[in-house]
Amino acid sequence: MSRRKEANRGEAIVRGIGGLVMVVVLAIMVYAVPQFLKGKDSQDAIKTALNALLGFTALGLTIGVVGLVVWWRVKNRSKR
Repeated sequence: MSRRKEANRGEAIVRGIGGLVMVVVLAIMVYAVPQFLKGKDSQDAIKTALNALLGFTALGLTIGVVGLVVWWRVKNRSKR
């Protein structure tokens, strides 16, 4: 198998696992965020919702970066 195909496969595995993790985190957020927002005034509710959204975005970016690092390392490794 060529290095590019192997690198693409490694990246796809990382992104697939990351996608599953994001779905689980999103499911938890859908359940938990309304509980966090209950009884808060509007400013605190907006701040909490924004923090949850930014955290989810950071998780997605981290998964993307890890996938690209795996792709680059597999593609550029030396032959053994």
